[in-house]
Amino acid sequence: DDIYAITPDGDNLWFSTGHGLTRYSVKERSWKTFDSFDGLSDNLVFDTVVDDSSIWVATSNGIDRILRRNLSKKDSLNIEQIGSDLTTVRVYDLEFMENLLWAGTSLGVYVYDMTKLEGGYSSEIEGPLDRPVRSISRYKDELWVGSSDGVDVYDVKRKAWLGVPEGGF
Repeated sequence: DDIYAITPDGDNLWFSTGHGLTRYSVKERSWKTFDSFDGLSDNLVFDTVVDDSSIWVATSNGIDRILRRNLSKKDSLNIEQIGSDLTTVRVYDLEFMENLLWAGTSLGVYVYDMTKLEGGYSSEIEGPLDRPVRSISRYKDELWVGSSDGVDVYDVKRKAWLGVPEGGF
């Protein structure tokens, strides 16, 4: 199985794979795989991030959200797909910053406000528009974005793209 990311989560490890999202319970020493039969939008899972209430899943067909309270239910996992404009878009990487979920997608940077429950693509002219963004990482108040064109940096506090860091890439 191709494994794209491993996400620690308390006594669990989440594996983002080419055949779904797999949870390994260290305490119970058990494996459970969630796939399209369970409600994932696609079996190709690139990344996973977790918060107190949810597991956020980056798939080949958008972002899925699994509520933690539903994980123990056998017949009602109830996986929610996030953003109607992401349903046919590959999402490669996810990163939290405060109440925002940032996603690197095949169409650029997507930002989802978890408080307002709405999102959209980054449209700043200096940012990585309309090109695949395969990685996003947080560093202090910055988001570092990796695409086929190299690296861009976004200052979240100033809401400004800083461009390529000094010295190039």
